[in-house]
Amino acid sequence: MSIRTFLLTLVAISSPMGSAWSQTSIPSVLSEHTAFVFLVKDVSHLREHIGESPLAALWGETPADEASRSQLLMLRIQNQSGLSVPAIFDHFDDAAALVVPDLRLLTGPAEGDEAWAILAVTPNDAPWQKLIKDLQGSKKSLGSLKSVKIRGQKAQVFVSGKKDSTLAWSWWQGMGVLASSPRMLGGIMEGRGSAHHLDQAENWRTLQSRATQGDITIYADLEMVDAWLRDRISGGEADSLGSMVGMTPRSMVGALGLGAFHAAGMNATLEADEALLDGGIVMQDAPGLSRLMAYLPGPVERPDLIPADAVFASVSRFRLTDFWAALTEMMDQVGPGMSYFATGQMQKVAKTAGLDFEKDILGNFGDETFLAYLPRHDDRPDSLAGMFDQISGIKVKDPAKMLKAVAALVEWAPTGMPDETTEEKPKKTETRVIRGVKVSTVHFGSGENGSTLSYAVLDSMLLVTMGEDDILARALENRGRGASLWTRADVAPLLASVPREACSLSYWDPSMLRQKMKTARMDDERRQVVMMLLGQLGPSVGYTLKTPEGFFTHMRLRRAIP
Repeated sequence: MSIRTFLLTLVAISSPMGSAWSQTSIPSVLSEHTAFVFLVKDVSHLREHIGESPLAALWGETPADEASRSQLLMLRIQNQSGLSVPAIFDHFDDAAALVVPDLRLLTGPAEGDEAWAILAVTPNDAPWQKLIKDLQGSKKSLGSLKSVKIRGQKAQVFVSGKKDSTLAWSWWQGMGVLASSPRMLGGIMEGRGSAHHLDQAENWRTLQSRATQGDITIYADLEMVDAWLRDRISGGEADSLGSMVGMTPRSMVGALGLGAFHAAGMNATLEADEALLDGGIVMQDAPGLSRLMAYLPGPVERPDLIPADAVFASVSRFRLTDFWAALTEMMDQVGPGMSYFATGQMQKVAKTAGLDFEKDILGNFGDETFLAYLPRHDDRPDSLAGMFDQISGIKVKDPAKMLKAVAALVEWAPTGMPDETTEEKPKKTETRVIRGVKVSTVHFGSGENGSTLSYAVLDSMLLVTMGEDDILARALENRGRGASLWTRADVAPLLASVPREACSLSYWDPSMLRQKMKTARMDDERRQVVMMLLGQLGPSVGYTLKTPEGFFTHMRLRRAIP
C-alpha cells in the first residue's frame, strides 16, 4: 500500500485552491483513511485549564532517555524538531491537531521517512512564523529555511548544509501545516482534493455520537492493522516457524481476528476538579479477540463485602462459558488440537475432584464477577503490583461442587520454589469458620517469599483472596455493617449517573497510595510518569456499555485533594 493511501488530505470546498480554511474544522480536511488524530479543539482554553486538570502531568515535556525517545512518537517528534508537541501546540489559540498516517509510528520507528504533521487553524501566518523562529532557536541543526514550491504551493523547507532536513511547513489562508518532511507536506498538498473526509467516515461519526464533545479528541483507524500484520508475517520462512506443532505466525495472527476491530477513540473534557473521558471501540462480532469480550448488559451487582479502603474495584457481568468457547475457537485456528490439549488439562483437574470440567466447573459459573485491590501494609514494595492484596468473586450455581473443584486446583498447583537457603515446603491448608462461613486458607512457600490464598462460598458467590492472611476474614466481618466501598460518602455520588444497562463498573483511588509511592523502589522513567499521573488522581469511576456497534466507556477522573 503506497504512502498516498495513508496521507491526510485537505478539503477543496467547491472554491479555488486558496479558499479560507478557517471556516472548516480540521476533521473536515482530513482523509477518511487518516490513521491517527490527536485533536485539541481550542488550544487557548486547554492552555488555561490544563494546569487544574487531573491530566496535567500528561501535558508538557516528559523526561525520557534516548532509548524511549526512539520508541514513542511524541518523544521522537520532540527529538526531531527540538520542541515537544505541547510546546508546538502552545503557539496557537484555536484548533490544532497532530496527524499520523501509519499506526506503527505511534510506538516505534517505521521504515522510510518519519510521517507526521501538525495542523492548526490561524487567521494569519504570524503564529507559524513565531513557531519556526522557536524551532530554529531550540535546535540549531535544523539549519536555514529555503523557499520552495511543493505541488504548486509555496512552502519552506529547513536546509542543513547541502541536504534538506526532515521538516517542512506551509500556510494557506486560515490553516497551516508543519510536516515531518517535504515528502509528507507534498502528499498533503496533493491529496487535498479528496471527496471523502474524516468527519464523513462512519467509524468517526459512530464514536463522536457516543461522546461528549470536549477539549481533546483522539482517534485511531484500526482497519489497516490486520492487513499490515498479515503482510509482515507472510513468506515461507515465517510460515515454517512452529510448523512442527501446527502453529505458524500466520495462523496466530489469523486467530486474533483483528479485522473485527474498526476504530477506537476518546474524547476528553477538562474541568477544574475532574476530567471526563468518553472512549469507545467500534467492532463487530467475529471469531477471535472480539468474542473474548463476553460481557452481558447490566445491571451489575455491587457486593457489600468489598472493604471501604479498596484502591480499585471492578464489578461486571461476564459469561465465562462464552469466553471459553471463543478461546477454544481461537486455539483451534492457531493450531490443530490446541483446544483439545487445553480442555484435557482442565479435565485432569476436574477428575481429581470427581467432576466433569465443562458440566460441573465451567457450566457452574454464573455471570456476576468482581475484583478488588487493597493496600498492603508493606511500606517498601518492590513493584507497583507489590502494593496490593487482591479479593475476587464469581457467582456459582452449585457451591459444593465448586469448592471441590477449587480444592483440587489448589492441590494441582505447584508449591513455592526453594532457593539457596530454604527448602521447598508443602502447601499448608487451614480451615476456619468466620461469621458462619467456612474459609479455607492455603500457604504457599515460607517466610517473606511465601504467599497466602483463601477461598470460601458466600451467597452463591465464590470468593478468592491473595495476600495477607486476614483479607477474606476482614471482608466477611465488614459484610452487612454499612461500611463497604459503595457506601463511602465520596464514592456514592459518583455512581449516581451510572446507567443500569452498564456491563461493567469500576472504581479506583490512586491518591490513597501516595505515601507508598514515595518509598517504592521504581527507577524506570516511564513508570515514574505513571506514578506522577496517579498521584494527581483521587476517587474516580468508570462504566462500560455494550452496544451493537461495540463497547463505549465513560470515566470521571477526579483530582486528588492536596
